[in-house]
Amino acid sequence: MENLIKKLKTKGERFPKKHGEWYRLKVYEDNYLIYDTWNRDIYHHKGCVSSGVGNMYGVVYTFSGYVGKVKKDMVNFWLGHL
Repeated sequence: MENLIKKLKTKGERFPKKHGEWYRLKVYEDNYLIYDTWNRDIYHHKGCVSSGVGNMYGVVYTFSGYVGKVKKDMVNFWLGHL
């Protein structure tokens, strides 16, 4: 999991959030991975439009197209697509 997190942080686009940061990376076609530094979870999204930062905190709250949380047994699959 650490290898995938490292790639997401180095290759991904950084977004501010209230607690921590998001890193968004387009993996293939319309599939994205989102890394949340606050809870250290990685999420799979299709589409993945951000909520924007036009709010009182100037942060991204969420992304559209949520599919599910990336589990440890899928790390090699995702690494193979980066």
